[in-house]
Order: sequence, then C-alpha cells, then structure tokens
Amino acid sequence: MASPNYGRALIAGAFLAVLGVVIFILLWASLGGAGVANAPRLFISMCVPPAVIGLVFGLYALFGRKLLAVTVAPPAPEPEAFDEPLDEEID
Repeated sequence: MASPNYGRALIAGAFLAVLGVVIFILLWASLGGAGVANAPRLFISMCVPPAVIGLVFGLYALFGRKLLAVTVAPPAPEPEAFDEPLDEEID
C-alpha cells in the first residue's frame, strides 16, 4: 500500500532534479559567455548543482522537519492537569 509521503517525496525529488539541471545550464552558459575554458567550465557546472542540492536538503533536514514537527504536533498538556487530585483513593 502506497504511503502519502511517497507523493511528497516524488515532488521534492523532481523539484531538486529540475533545480540541478537549471543551475547547470545557467552556469554553463554564463561561464561560456565569460570566456572560461571548457574543462574548468564543465568541472564547475558539474560540481556546483549537487552542492546546492545538498545544501537545500541539509537546511531542510536541520530546520524544516523541526518546524514541521512543531506545527503538526499536538500542544503539550498544561501543568495544572497534573496537580488535580484523584477521584478515588488508591490502596
């Protein structure tokens, strides 16, 4: 049975893949226009997109899940609820 998280993961993965391709194309075109030789141009264009994707994923892992957990988790019980006396005695 498919989990609803699979769809969200698929969308996030597709977004990161498109982001990587767009960054590659932008870097390749801008470095070519700047007159950079092909070897460094290819090296930079191939190494920067995975670093950016890793940075986005790392920031999500550090901050995104904590913020999501805070907004989704139920509120903690109030301290007064623990101080109420019991209705019946315990022997």
